[in-house]
Amino acid sequence: MTAKQFFKSTAFKCIAVLLSIVLVCGILLTICNSLFYVSAEERLDRAISKIYGEEVAYEIDSVDGDVALTSATISEVYKITTYEGDYLLKVTGGDGFSGGTVTCWVRVNASAEGAIVKKISIDSNVGQSYISKISGGALDSLVAKQDNEDFTSFNTEGIKTGATFSMGAISNAANGARAYVSAKYLGSVSKFDGYQYGGCIDEATTVSVSGTEVTYNIVTTSNGPAQAFEITVKVNVENATPVITYYAITKNGSSPASYADKMSPEAKNLEGKNLADIEALISPFTANDGYNPDGELKTGATAARSNYLCYMAGAFATANYDKAYGQYAQGGNE
Repeated sequence: MTAKQFFKSTAFKCIAVLLSIVLVCGILLTICNSLFYVSAEERLDRAISKIYGEEVAYEIDSVDGDVALTSATISEVYKITTYEGDYLLKVTGGDGFSGGTVTCWVRVNASAEGAIVKKISIDSNVGQSYISKISGGALDSLVAKQDNEDFTSFNTEGIKTGATFSMGAISNAANGARAYVSAKYLGSVSKFDGYQYGGCIDEATTVSVSGTEVTYNIVTTSNGPAQAFEITVKVNVENATPVITYYAITKNGSSPASYADKMSPEAKNLEGKNLADIEALISPFTANDGYNPDGELKTGATAARSNYLCYMAGAFATANYDKAYGQYAQGGNE
C-alpha cells in the first residue's frame, strides 16, 4: 500500500478520529481542571467559613509527629489568633466503614479547663458510602457529649445517622484532635502513658493491687458502631508469666445489643489467657497492616469490633502487669 492509499484508507480515518477525540478530551480536561481547581488556601478559607462563619486571623503551626494518637492522623494545624486558645486542625479519623477514613476540620480550644472541641465539619472521606447521611446536627450532638459530667472520650452512642461506621471515624478524628491539643499545648499526659496496648483504653480505667494480683477495671473507648465496654480483669503470675485469672464483662458495648450474642467465645471469656494467647487473637485484625475487622472474622463486622475491644483490654492487662504492679503496689488503688 502506498502512502497516498494509506491516507485514503478506513484505517487512517479511524486513527484520525481517535486522535481527534483524545485531543479534544485533553483540552476539556485541562479546562475543567482550571475551572474546578481549588487551592490549599481556598480549601482552608472554606473550612474556616464552615467552622467560624467569619474571617479569622491565624498562624500556621507545624504538626508534631512525636504526639502519638490512636485511629487518627493530624495533617494540618492552625493557631487561630482571633480567639484565645483556639486551634483548627485537619484530622483524618480511621476505622470507618470497610476500614475507610473520614477527614474533618476540628476546632479545639485549649484553656485551664482542658482541651474542648468546639466544632466539627467534614472535609472528605475514603470509601464511606453513606457519609451524606451525617448531618450538621449529628456532628453537633457529638460535640455536645462533652457536656456530660462523666465524659472522657467521644463515641457514637445515641446518635442515629444511618452511617454509624462513618460516624465512628469522625468520633476518632474528634478524639485525636482533642488528644493532640491536650498533649501539645497543655502538656497533658495520659495516666497510662508508656503502657502497651493502650490505644483502646479510656482514662476512666482504674487499677489496684492486692498481694501479687493486679485488678483492672477497664473502660474501653468506643469502636463505632460498638460502644465502650466495661471489663474487670485480674492478672497474676503463673510459671513466671502474667495470666488472666478473672475476666468479666460488666457492660457489653455491642450495638445493637443483640450483637453481643455474635461475639466470639474467647472475647467473652479470656480467663487463663496470657499475652501470647491474646496477641494470636488480635493478629487477624492487623494482618493487613492496619486495623480492619470488616470481613476478618466470621461473626460479622459489628461483632468483630466488639471482639477487638475485648482482646485489646486483655492485651493491655497482661502486657502491663509488671508496670502496673510497680506503679500501683505502693500507692494502692488508683
